[in-house]
Amino acid sequence: MNVSIEAAPLRAGTGRLIIVLGGLSAVSPFATDMYAPGFPEIVTSFGTSGTAVQLSLTACLVGLAVGQVVLGPVSDARGRRGLLLAGSGIFTALSLVCALAPSVVVFDIARLLQGIAGSAGLVIGRAVVSDRFTGTHAARRLSTLSVIGMTAPVLAPVVGGLLLGVGSWRLVFVALALAGLLLLTAVWAWVPESLPVERRRTGDLRTVLAAMGALLRRRELVGHLLVMGCGLGALFAYITGSPFVFQGIYGLSPAGYSLVFAANAVGTVVAGAAFGRLAGRVRLNSFLRGSADHACPAVAQWLPGPRGAGGCAEGASVTATAGSR
Repeated sequence: MNVSIEAAPLRAGTGRLIIVLGGLSAVSPFATDMYAPGFPEIVTSFGTSGTAVQLSLTACLVGLAVGQVVLGPVSDARGRRGLLLAGSGIFTALSLVCALAPSVVVFDIARLLQGIAGSAGLVIGRAVVSDRFTGTHAARRLSTLSVIGMTAPVLAPVVGGLLLGVGSWRLVFVALALAGLLLLTAVWAWVPESLPVERRRTGDLRTVLAAMGALLRRRELVGHLLVMGCGLGALFAYITGSPFVFQGIYGLSPAGYSLVFAANAVGTVVAGAAFGRLAGRVRLNSFLRGSADHACPAVAQWLPGPRGAGGCAEGASVTATAGSR
């Protein structure tokens, strides 16, 4: 008896479906930086430099970006369920490759491919919501997935630090493999095909890139993308550099480092909840300007040289000058 991947063996309820899609949205951010507390240990294990290990995080992010651009249009043409199953299965296998990697080169390549596989859950999970829900019902569920996706990168190092308290950095990737296997089983059982054959459409990558180009000509969209991109860039710069600072300079253990990150996680969750409540009362641009005005002097307090907003402005000027050389 053949079982088609077009239909789940069990019909999913909405609650179970959103839980699975939430897991798919979280596993890739967890894979991105859950191992961050183990960076110093990985450097020693492979006998390599910190830069080579940090490159593995960059490789995963590149894989996530490229995978979303490619797999989104592919799922529009071929359906959602099969790609979710394939992505979860390949993610599981590549997590094991990372856990068993004999060298940093193999590790970095596996991380790139792991990012591509994990991107299936991020982009296709949201497409499933758009397929099955409309209006406020879709907006509410997409908002839930977005919150999970934004919170997971901050919570991941906390969990990683706890795992490093009982095992080596390789245990982190074994845990990711188990999470991938669990999600593979959940997708098979509870995520039916949400895009019928008659609603599928074909389009090559050139069409997708042309549509993106049209969006990038909208100045207001580019402005918000830059704000989000710079914020995420600062977050991941902190994630990649902070293990060496807190563990190498301040002497924290991986578990102690995870507590530092737990404070970051609490701040992120509290701020997100506060901004959500104020969103209807304060203009978005006022939020963005206020955040930038407060973030710059706060960062400047930790930099050598002139303090406060003037020091931050001077640092920005130096950076711009260096970048133009």
